[in-house]
Amino acid sequence: MQVKDIMTKEVITVAPDTKVTEVARVIHKHNFNGLPVVDAEKKVLGMITEADLLANDTFGTHIPSFAKLLADFNVLKMVKDKDKKSLESIVNATAESIMNKEFDSVGPETSITELMKIFNEKHTNPVPVIGENKALLGIVARSDIVKLVARFSETELDFLRS
Repeated sequence: MQVKDIMTKEVITVAPDTKVTEVARVIHKHNFNGLPVVDAEKKVLGMITEADLLANDTFGTHIPSFAKLLADFNVLKMVKDKDKKSLESIVNATAESIMNKEFDSVGPETSITELMKIFNEKHTNPVPVIGENKALLGIVARSDIVKLVARFSETELDFLRS
């Protein structure tokens, strides 16, 4: 079995100039672990994961602290001048400014065994499926492996026990 057999072909992506706040909304709305950043020709430029959004110093401020501040207070009225730069850096940040430009990828012909090795050894999720010139063909996540395992019944797995 190959990656092309389990990958998602219609991939939700963001552009390099997408605001990070919108990236966070997309990841949250779709319950993703991450997503690709692509140009107008669907060439993969980088990947953004939840970890990238939560990393310390991504914007010069700690994102979970920022989220708590937004939730607890009417921030716009209470922001001190010294904190405005941190707030502005988050509000104005783009996908390009936080994406990982060096990312793991696979081709459609990659075996599921090799994909699982990448998931386990590189601790990356999701992984874009790319063709020539880094053209996005699909995306595959650990959850796709779980779905694959769930498709098999006990009867179908009996051959492994003999």
